[in-house]
Amino acid sequence: MSRLSLQSMVRQGHPVKLYTYDNVGAMQARVPPGVMVVDAGDLVPGAIYQHAVLNSEIRYFSDIFRYAVLHEFGGWWLDTDIVLVKPLDFGREHVFSAQWSGVENGHVCVGDVMRAPKGSPHMANLYALSLQRMFSEKRVEYGAVGPLLLSEYLLVAGDEELQSSILPPTTFNAIDWREVDLFAAEGRAGFDLLSDPRVTGVHLWGKMWAERGLRFDAVPEQSVAGYLKKLVLEPNWLTQLAAKYDSDKGAVYKGQLAHHYTRIYHELFRSKALEPIRILEIGLCRGRVEGWTQDQVPSLQMWLDYFPNAEVIGADIEDFSWFSHPRVRIHRVDQGDRSMLEQLAAKEKPLDIVIDDGSHASVHQHLTLGVLFPSLKPGGLFVIEDLDWQPPEIPSNGAPLVKDVLNAMKVSGSFTSIVMTEAEAKLISDEVDEILLNDSFRELMSRGKLGGLGVLRRKGQ
Repeated sequence: MSRLSLQSMVRQGHPVKLYTYDNVGAMQARVPPGVMVVDAGDLVPGAIYQHAVLNSEIRYFSDIFRYAVLHEFGGWWLDTDIVLVKPLDFGREHVFSAQWSGVENGHVCVGDVMRAPKGSPHMANLYALSLQRMFSEKRVEYGAVGPLLLSEYLLVAGDEELQSSILPPTTFNAIDWREVDLFAAEGRAGFDLLSDPRVTGVHLWGKMWAERGLRFDAVPEQSVAGYLKKLVLEPNWLTQLAAKYDSDKGAVYKGQLAHHYTRIYHELFRSKALEPIRILEIGLCRGRVEGWTQDQVPSLQMWLDYFPNAEVIGADIEDFSWFSHPRVRIHRVDQGDRSMLEQLAAKEKPLDIVIDDGSHASVHQHLTLGVLFPSLKPGGLFVIEDLDWQPPEIPSNGAPLVKDVLNAMKVSGSFTSIVMTEAEAKLISDEVDEILLNDSFRELMSRGKLGGLGVLRRKGQ
């Protein structure tokens, strides 16, 4: 559990220091790359650690320690049972967390995640008060220097600035310590609680696992804990899902090199992995020209696993109405028919992610981008696959390669198209915040082609 927690912090781009009173070198050998182990005794004397543990427990001491380290260095404190699913991106100098239950004992706030600037007088005060409670008042019950002290300090004093720094429980404690069984259970309940877009980290409440007789190494794959393990610990879980469902978005497809778009998608999408997003993919069939039986939907199945709270929408010229799932809707759409695309846009907006994996004909890619881009939410992503391959059976009608237009737009700032309306092209010119061109591994290795995958990010609000 601790390794998962530390790895999640590193994966989200945060440098991590792990404090120990044990052998630093031995501990360094056990932590994930990107974690620096340092001697806790250089900050808080070991005698205080020994006294606290002897008279109470390790959690009691860690509450004291976090006040000291935040005062000394500033930054973030995270317990090693917090799994980050997004980067820590909060503008406030001080950040505190709230929890759902425990109010009856005065435990409104919890110190699992905190932020403070270096030299924070509040951290100095909390450190002094915690030592006073331990040594003078001899209050050594659980929470006396942690949730209880923190709640009293933040709420009773009436400091509006401090109180505005308290985040709702949803941000880090969406699943409560009394609900810890949901982490190990199969079913929707735990995922539903984590579907709020404000969820930034998931507190696993490690001590409760032992008390409930739960084993973190034995959770079902389909549980919340099993999902978090795959999302964080696997180098690229999305590539494994592509292989599982036989999608050419992964590394290998039918024994040959595949596009390996999943390595890009994992980086682009993982911060939204638990959110209730709406993702639309155009193009579900494979081998239509070759006459293959259309009896699989690999991409949709991959997205259902990767985004457990998402609505997944598919569109294809073929009939895929046979595929049924509570979180899936499928439309039959001809990508070359403007009216059908407009009907799709009207039915399914707003969208967080659109992936065009349809015919790959430039004329269709232009039209689809023009019609569907307005349905994209602020900050949403529009992805166009296979920019280097044009189907010979579909005439271009003079439409230039979308890749060439995107490269030109990166220089000029304007999107031009003979297929779109003037208003559609202008909206793209005005609203695209970023253009990313990534490689198709297959096209790069077989034909030396660069930039086969285009990504347009719409401006945020």
